[in-house]
Amino acid sequence: MFHLSIGALYQIDYFQLFSIPIVLIIIAEIIFLRRSTNPYQYNDAMSSIACGLVTTALTLLIIPLLDLLDWAAKHGMTLALERADHFWSVVIFLGLVLAVDHGYYWGHRFCHIWNLGWASHAVHHQSEHYKLTTAFRNSAFQPYFVAIFQLPLLFIGFPLAWLISANSLVSLYQVWLHTEVIRTLPRWFEYLFNSPSHHRVHHGTNARYLDKNFGGIFIFWDRIYGTFRIEDETAIYGTMKRLDTWHPLTVQVEHFRGVFAWIKQKKSLKQGIAIWFQPPAALDESVETLNDSNRAAPYDTWIDVSSKYCVSVLLILSAIFLGFGITQKSTAAVCITAALLFIIFSKVGRVLDRRQL
Repeated sequence: MFHLSIGALYQIDYFQLFSIPIVLIIIAEIIFLRRSTNPYQYNDAMSSIACGLVTTALTLLIIPLLDLLDWAAKHGMTLALERADHFWSVVIFLGLVLAVDHGYYWGHRFCHIWNLGWASHAVHHQSEHYKLTTAFRNSAFQPYFVAIFQLPLLFIGFPLAWLISANSLVSLYQVWLHTEVIRTLPRWFEYLFNSPSHHRVHHGTNARYLDKNFGGIFIFWDRIYGTFRIEDETAIYGTMKRLDTWHPLTVQVEHFRGVFAWIKQKKSLKQGIAIWFQPPAALDESVETLNDSNRAAPYDTWIDVSSKYCVSVLLILSAIFLGFGITQKSTAAVCITAALLFIIFSKVGRVLDRRQL
């Protein structure tokens, strides 16, 4: 399937290329923040990493669909990209990254304006801290909603492998945006590209920051479509409805549960359908915009050193199991691996929430 991948063309493994620098950057941030008044919170960081692993684990179950999509693409219109030399391959790929990022902008915006999208994206905003580990706090469902806005590129004829490569770059770029260590960058850069400053605005629950700065790599999409906001006050992180759990499985369905509870209370089919296409605020109009006067201390639970050791070991084991599952071609092996992973994630959540050992 990946014979036309730009990564395969130049023998690039994106995850090997970027994983070590990302880990080193996180370690550097941890060391830097240890001396500050805003250090890493263990529960929050581990919960965010676990959410990223949950998202990856769910992809094990949809790997067969990639072959189906690849088959559909090959039997439809396909661009003859194999005829392009290396220079034009790079030019075309960079154009594809631009198009994918544009699709990401609209998919990301959709995930904020309707409950249907927000239920699949709220996980990423639930952390009340803004650290590099927040970048891994992904929703297990968001990629499939955002992909809807990028499918036209597949139908145009771009190989699935190219789309996956472009999406990988858009996602990897956004990792370094989740930090308060970097304040601002040169004006020319901040005018064109997304930056930590711009993305802090996006994560803010301040009234002036809500539903702003949706871009992935490029911020000029927001400038073009009127959703740009400069960082001019300290952002207050989290979601309007505060979460009181670290459980990486519970948080994935929290907003879905909220919507279904609202529908059950209304007992109206018409309202039940309509609420999915209304803003998240429609669920509870009494929710206040957060500011410094009504901001509570970030949610936290105390756990001892042995519990931290347990969580760390479990997450390392889950990463090993994930590596094993990705290489399996047997559906049974993949399903068993996924089941074991979700048992581990459930245990991690119970330990972090002290519900227990």
